[in-house]
Amino acid sequence: MKYSRHYSLFVGCLLLVACCRLVFSRHYESDYFRARQTSALKDAEQRQQTWDSLAYNTNRNNWLSALSATNVVKKLTLSSVQTNALFKCLDTVFQYVQEPDLEQYISLKTAGLRYVFSINTNAYFMNNEIAEDHSMVEAVSAGWAKLYQTNSLESLRGIHLESFATALTTTNDVTHLFNGEVGKAFIGLRQLSNPGFYYSPEDSPVSSEGLSIGPYFQLSFLAQLEPSRRSGPIFIRLGWSSHTESWAPLDFVADTSLGFNLLF
Repeated sequence: MKYSRHYSLFVGCLLLVACCRLVFSRHYESDYFRARQTSALKDAEQRQQTWDSLAYNTNRNNWLSALSATNVVKKLTLSSVQTNALFKCLDTVFQYVQEPDLEQYISLKTAGLRYVFSINTNAYFMNNEIAEDHSMVEAVSAGWAKLYQTNSLESLRGIHLESFATALTTTNDVTHLFNGEVGKAFIGLRQLSNPGFYYSPEDSPVSSEGLSIGPYFQLSFLAQLEPSRRSGPIFIRLGWSSHTESWAPLDFVADTSLGFNLLF
């Protein structure tokens, strides 16, 4: 009986210690994550303040001139045909994001390119209301109208010319945009929606014979939008089509701080 009481007390003490450890561990764990969250918010605020304090050039011709004059493109092993086609494609991309327009968008995604179009049902604005038997132009037009029916249309106001970074890769991996030579600090990332244009057999959800893309051009820079004047990093990925000797616009990823909501 004596030993039984001692044993019960011993077990009770162990349970009390365990409960205390659980309570304190949860307390410190909560404090830890709260501190991490506070630190992340401070980092985000500091990054945003840094981006907002930079000078942004608003002349599209100067954007291309800066790319051409510096070593960011010259260092890449591109042929003269690829280089000329690259600046032509970038000029079209810059024109579209600076003055967003449905016709410009369709031209950017199709002119001189081999592609397949299959409605991207993962895009919330390309739902079942847009019938599968619609033509490409009809489907994209319907998606554009639905997307901008209630959303304001932001555009690219300017670029911090010293922030350009480029790279050339042989693999079809969008993560190179954030982890490689063009990587930049960011708060969060948002990929601009593609209503259904595909240029490579790896990406296409339907039969895509005759498509071939590679290598891949990566570009990043710090940008400012209007009318909001929000600023942050942008990442663009293009793919080389040897069949058409042109660059296909593949991915456009913007920091969530920008609130950019264009089709790409």
